Amino acid sequence: MIWLSDGGSYFIDRSAELLQDQPLVPVVDIQHARQLVWETGHKLTSDKNAVRAWVAPHIRAVDEGGALGGVIVRSAVDRIEPG
Repeated sequence: MIWLSDGGSYFIDRSAELLQDQPLVPVVDIQHARQLVWETGHKLTSDKNAVRAWVAPHIRAVDEGGALGGVIVRSAVDRIEPG
């Protein structure tokens, strides 16, 4: 079953609960995927230029059909040096 979501934790938890017997393929719509990338960038640093530099390739990956999970996982590895 394909499950389209905005990525909110309530919907993830509720869907998993309601559809626990179904294999789920989660899909986040592109607007919310972009928003999550920007939010992640801002959590990594307060330097606006560094945020833009980190976000740009990740937004391209989302736009090209890349997996959002991979973007967020990479955020834990990519460290932005302030300033």
